[in-house]
Amino acid sequence: MGNVQYGLRTFSRFGVSRYATIDTETVKIPMPIITTPGTLGIKLNENLQKLKGKNCQGQTVTELAYIDGLDPEISIVCAEAAPEFDTFIHGRLLESATSYVDGFTYFELDATKTTFPARVAGEYGYSVTAQTAEPNTEIYYIDPVTKLSKVISIVAADPADDEMMIGQHLAITLSAELATTGAKIEGWVPCPIPVATLITAKLLGLVEIKAMGVDFNNKVAGFRARYCSRIPGGDINEKPERQANFNITPDANDGTGLGFQMFYANLDVVC
Repeated sequence: MGNVQYGLRTFSRFGVSRYATIDTETVKIPMPIITTPGTLGIKLNENLQKLKGKNCQGQTVTELAYIDGLDPEISIVCAEAAPEFDTFIHGRLLESATSYVDGFTYFELDATKTTFPARVAGEYGYSVTAQTAEPNTEIYYIDPVTKLSKVISIVAADPADDEMMIGQHLAITLSAELATTGAKIEGWVPCPIPVATLITAKLLGLVEIKAMGVDFNNKVAGFRARYCSRIPGGDINEKPERQANFNITPDANDGTGLGFQMFYANLDVVC
């Protein structure tokens, strides 16, 4: 195998904890990580300064080079991330709420009959209440002649023409006229959610980032940056992959002056 066995092969696990103050005491609260990092990269971003002079032939040369600045960063890319990972992108903490009154639900159906059954307990939309001309309800179909959206009105009883009823738990009744069109009807309906995880206005502070790695001889390596601040940016989109970037801030006890520490132990990795 030769000496290559001593090289770091990969980081196999990592963890992030945020600092919080509880009853005047600073504690670390772990943030959920559901996949290993596809990439965990550290850049030192050293600022190199060169002092120039001239040789005897009049050519400009470097007399001395030194580092006058250090701005280390960590970049983490995960193939899939828990919702709380998005905190590193938008910078706000998430919390569980016992009632979210501004929720909504979506439905779609083909207008081939007049009645459609209500949602059952445990299904999204079960908490919909009976609607009566609710201004926040948006229901429509596409007119086959004009190709424009045709708004469907909500009524409390006896729907006719482009009207329908929305009852408790999203029970739907179409007018007889609508039920013969076969149109695809789509709608957004207010739906209070009993329990939901929400983004709050509370800002994310400093975090600690740790990683465990393994060399080609299955010996452990470790990384730790105790004080990191997120770098704004990144995307929240329909793809599961997420990327987060952090500045490594100074740590008087890291023993390196870099803001982080790495160690290589001649010990077997245990999973």
